[in-house]
Amino acid sequence: MTTTTLVRLRHDEIHPDPDNLRQDVGDLTDLPASIAGVGLLQPMIVRQVDDKYILIAGVRRHTAIGRNIVDGVTDALDKFDCIKRAKVDDATSTASMIVENLHRSGLTPAEEYSGLMRLSAEHGWTTEQIATQTGIPLSTVKSRLSWAKLPPHCIASLMEGRWSVDAANMLSA
Repeated sequence: MTTTTLVRLRHDEIHPDPDNLRQDVGDLTDLPASIAGVGLLQPMIVRQVDDKYILIAGVRRHTAIGRNIVDGVTDALDKFDCIKRAKVDDATSTASMIVENLHRSGLTPAEEYSGLMRLSAEHGWTTEQIATQTGIPLSTVKSRLSWAKLPPHCIASLMEGRWSVDAANMLSA
């Protein structure tokens, strides 16, 4: 079990993970106003890497707070509740990002593929480990990872949303 502690951090002390799976934060029309009105209802989740706090979960909240600071609604020196997870390596952070996004508004299949590939290729996780740790059905993990057999231009089409999951599955089978 990972040890957690509550820390209060300024927006500029929290750094988005450069390998964040979510490429699009979606519509943030109401979130900045909501945070300005009632505060941050759910803490962001961070891990400490050297002297930096890296965001694991809460990219949309972090972005909304940044907009509030730029718009002068929130003071740049305000601190926000964050849950700091201790001893979280890159693989665990990636798995956490996958799980957090799947159980909220969901990753696109291309973002999911990217995250699963990172767990497999960069961190050496087996398909069984990925399925167990993320809660994604083993058949889905195997299907997504089979897309690695596709030529680069096909992966690009998938990432750009020009290909469907069905097309990728058919061509990678």
